[in-house]
Amino acid sequence: MESQLNELIDFLKSPRSDVRQMAASYIVSFSKPGSEYFAFLKANAERLVRPLLVICHETPIAANSAMSTLVNLTTDTTVCRLLADEDSLSMIVTLITVPSSMIADTTCMLLSNLTKLDAICRLLDTLNVTEVPGICNSPKAMDQLTDVFVKGMDKQYNRNAQFSFLASVFADMTNFPFGRRYFLERTAYDGKLPITKIMVFSEYPDIIRRGG
Repeated sequence: MESQLNELIDFLKSPRSDVRQMAASYIVSFSKPGSEYFAFLKANAERLVRPLLVICHETPIAANSAMSTLVNLTTDTTVCRLLADEDSLSMIVTLITVPSSMIADTTCMLLSNLTKLDAICRLLDTLNVTEVPGICNSPKAMDQLTDVFVKGMDKQYNRNAQFSFLASVFADMTNFPFGRRYFLERTAYDGKLPITKIMVFSEYPDIIRRGG
């Protein structure tokens, strides 16, 4: 079976979109943590991570398979390190904030896994991305994530997403002085304290949002 999985991993880079999407849909079924072939996929993560992230921008079905595989693999912090760069984080933040994203919630789960790694929290703190109309007038990734968390409640921003898993991202960020400072200082674009935007969810019915 490992030889077949090796072939599928190679197919993720195929110039044909249908072949890439087929490979992504098969690989996800072998990526569950603790399953028989999880260790094999983790050992080949360097060959998997970047192609899967690219496929996340393709058809909704293929994107969902690719992102689900990334979520599964990043339950291991050694795989998280392969995404500890500005380019990868920018792609991930954009997949969350674009209002038409079909995989925004799954991508929030991915980011929640990634922020268990100190290096990624540090990158996210200073990361700037393209501004998205309808969220906020700021290129700062943390500003956009905070506002989409608030505006996206009950699928008001994206009918396919609740953004609840961002709460655990914020919790991870506040393990560091720079993260606590972000939530306790007024933002340049609206003059508000980010902590005041999210405090209202401390009694929210959704346990994921409330727990974070």
